[in-house]
Amino acid sequence: MKVNYWDMAPALTSDRMSLIAEILIRVRQDALAIFDPEKGDSSWGFGCVVYDRCRNTIVKAATQHKWLGILDHSLHFVFTVGGVPIRFENGDSEHPKPRHLRRRSKELKAQQLAFEALGPDFPIEGRWRIIYETNDETMAVDEVVLVQVNGESEILNAWPLEIPTDIVPTHLRRNTPAANLPAPDVSLRSVAQGPPAQHA
Repeated sequence: MKVNYWDMAPALTSDRMSLIAEILIRVRQDALAIFDPEKGDSSWGFGCVVYDRCRNTIVKAATQHKWLGILDHSLHFVFTVGGVPIRFENGDSEHPKPRHLRRRSKELKAQQLAFEALGPDFPIEGRWRIIYETNDETMAVDEVVLVQVNGESEILNAWPLEIPTDIVPTHLRRNTPAANLPAPDVSLRSVAQGPPAQHA
């Protein structure tokens, strides 16, 4: 049976993780509204803008929520949810970027403190990362996934987080291939026949 992330890390409640996911999605959507390749905007520049805005929005949110903290304000940005250190990135949730798996001493120490109450046998090796995947055509967010991954990029656990449709409408997400169904067997009923008989 698959374990829930809040069972492994009780501080990571679904409400808290949904708020972080919503921040990442809304920031990207706002940036998309002014993204204009015809004026020279590139995907690289867009990515930098989104990353900076996400960092700053999380920093602002930390002033409103006691459970949200900032561990590293630098470009190697690390925030905490109930003391659990987390980083975020845009990419492939099944293949996290190696540079986002780097863990500095602050993060390792924070993770040890966050999980020491669970006992010495609890595996603290896994890094906690939020990865949001985007559609190549629309550039909108398709999926936000919380992953626990080791230093060799091996996924230990992965949990998709819910994306509210009011943030990213379904039609802007990656298209799901249509099911190949047989044609329905349809016959026309004569109007003269009237409605079908009702059986008692």
